[in-house]
Amino acid sequence: MSKKSKKVLGRIEREKRRKKILFASIFVLISIVITAWYITSRPTPLYELTVDSDPISGVDFTVDDVSFSTSWSGDLSEGSHIVVMPSTWMVGSDSYAFDHWEDDSTSSTRTVSLAADKTVIAYYVEAIMPPPTGTLVIHTVEESTNEPLGGTTILVVGPYGYDAEVQSSEQGVYTFESIAAGAYLVAVRKTGYHTHTGSTMFPLGVDVEAGETTNITIELHGHD
Repeated sequence: MSKKSKKVLGRIEREKRRKKILFASIFVLISIVITAWYITSRPTPLYELTVDSDPISGVDFTVDDVSFSTSWSGDLSEGSHIVVMPSTWMVGSDSYAFDHWEDDSTSSTRTVSLAADKTVIAYYVEAIMPPPTGTLVIHTVEESTNEPLGGTTILVVGPYGYDAEVQSSEQGVYTFESIAAGAYLVAVRKTGYHTHTGSTMFPLGVDVEAGETTNITIELHGHD
């Protein structure tokens, strides 16, 4: 084979190798583009989140700052979502307080991670409202002189099992603050004294009004 022929064949081989390299590069580039398109265009998975409350329903709450009411179910994207329940909720005149979630966590704000369908349950307990209160002031005096009788024993029985036995001050006064409104029985005793009935103890019915101060004066007689 002549030198000229060899040169021609060499050029042909080099051109073939160049084209192979070019085609390979184009193929790799196309593969990268297709892979990138698939990754970026693949839809984010959706999962169903159910939010319930027990023993009450119709409780307003938010998921990612969007408001709903229990019981509620909806499709959300895979990932983390913030669920916020109210700390208290009224059902008619009854008040309920948030207690815990089904996983025993106790914060009313919860981060829920969705990687599958999920149900979360907020548990509430009925809040016992304290009764309305009032104040009872008892004055003990000597009937004939109207002088205060300090150190008088005062017994008071009332609602919710209230039962107290105290001593009046030197001024013959004792104040029962923030006691439940309602009907009370009051009795007093002091050595050497009796009530106008002749008894050393005489129960007296007293009504304590909510938000009010009730003053009563009990007169005692010295023994003759």
